[in-house]
Amino acid sequence: MSAPWLKNFLGLKQSDFEMLRVPNPRLEYSVQVTIRTTEVGTLIGSVMGPLLTFIWNRRPSDAQIKESFTQGGLTGALVGCLVGVIYSSYKSGHLYDFQLYDRCYRRRFDAKEMNLDRVCTLGAVLGTMGCGGFGYVVGVDAAFLLSQAFKRKE
Repeated sequence: MSAPWLKNFLGLKQSDFEMLRVPNPRLEYSVQVTIRTTEVGTLIGSVMGPLLTFIWNRRPSDAQIKESFTQGGLTGALVGCLVGVIYSSYKSGHLYDFQLYDRCYRRRFDAKEMNLDRVCTLGAVLGTMGCGGFGYVVGVDAAFLLSQAFKRKE
């Protein structure tokens, strides 16, 4: 990665010249895609886990529902991470360098998408610190859903 990407991800002010520098577009693209697929995988897994528990057990206990929510979310995050790496490797191999640079450049200036990634990362960190795996899943899900709900249309 690069210092301009990290500064942008953290929300620090940068000059336009710094934002234009993309020293390693393949790595940056891979990280961007992997972050997003991990967020989506966590959300899908946390929905599918309890749903499958209800299908298999007609009357699951609260502990079983919480456990399936946590395990489903963590499994979804792992699958999302793997899918993100594989997909971005495949996709970046089929893009020209200028197309890859263009995608990274556009993503850096897309405030909505950067805010979504920041909020989900913050939710994941705070949730994990507070409640471990369950907190991670709740943090990512809540951040993802709230940021989508309050996304302003321009």
